[in-house]
Amino acid sequence: MPPEIRYGEDVCVQCGMIISDERYAAGLVVETAPSTYAHRIFDDIGGMFVYAAEHRDNETIVSYFVHDYTSLAWIDAQTASFVSSQTVLTPMGFGLSAFEDSAAAQAMAEVWGGQILSFDDVQKAGISMPSMN
Repeated sequence: MPPEIRYGEDVCVQCGMIISDERYAAGLVVETAPSTYAHRIFDDIGGMFVYAAEHRDNETIVSYFVHDYTSLAWIDAQTASFVSSQTVLTPMGFGLSAFEDSAAAQAMAEVWGGQILSFDDVQKAGISMPSMN
C-alpha cells in the first residue's frame, strides 16, 4: 500500500526537505520487524533510489511507489517507465519522472530530450545526490 503524504507538511527522509510536488514524490514500504511495516517518503524519485541503495543492507524493502507524471496516481515503481532529463527540474535535481504508460514516457522523452529507463536501469545507474553548485 502506498504512503499517504501530507504535501507541504511531510518531510523527505533522504534530504529533510518538505515534500510539496506530487509529480516527483515517492515512497518505500520497509519491513521493520516480522509482519510489521513502515513507509519511507521522499520529495524526489531519485532520493528514493539513493536511500534504497544506501540502506539495502539494514532495511528490507518490500515495495517501491512513485506517482505517474500524467495522472498523479501512485504506481508500482518496479513496473514504471522513467524518463531521465536534465531539462526537467525535480525537487532535488535528479531529473527523473515516472510513467505508468511507456508510450507516454516515450512522448515526454522526445519533448524533454530525455532517456527512457526501466526500474532496473535506474538502480544499475547508481545515481547519487546531485551537486547543488
